[in-house]
Amino acid sequence: MVKKQFNDDNFRLACLDILLDAGHFRDELAAILAILDYEDGWEVNPNRMKAFRELSITQDLLDEITTFAPDGGDDIYFHVFPKWGGEEDELYIHSFADLMLLRNLERLWIFAVADQGAFDLSLLASLRRLKAVETDYFYVSAGCDVDATVAVLQERGVEVTIHGKRNNG
Repeated sequence: MVKKQFNDDNFRLACLDILLDAGHFRDELAAILAILDYEDGWEVNPNRMKAFRELSITQDLLDEITTFAPDGGDDIYFHVFPKWGGEEDELYIHSFADLMLLRNLERLWIFAVADQGAFDLSLLASLRRLKAVETDYFYVSAGCDVDATVAVLQERGVEVTIHGKRNNG
């Protein structure tokens, strides 16, 4: 099995959270959590972050992910930044290009832990198992043709909900 490469390390963290919740990497997680907190937990722990980056996430593991909904309260963020308040952007997803790795994705919610304009809806066109997507215009890329992409997705039976107002979230 080949380890998958990610474009966005923070997207990778969100995937790891899902896999950890599914029971993968239990021994590795215990070892990572044994690494002492950095700066008393008030900053990203570079040693823990490095250890999480070294975990081998294969395509087989990524194929298990059917729902992707990163949230600031997910355990993974507190594993690497124990006193993270969810508002600091160093763990935010900057790009959703790695969605292409989630071949069995059925449901997608983007409401947190992402940069403004980081989500290019057009990436969803190739996700054939997608059934529902919900987000806010705040996260949608300004360069994306929202209307055309939504039309294509809805024609395939995908339920698309985008909250807020265009251009200002």
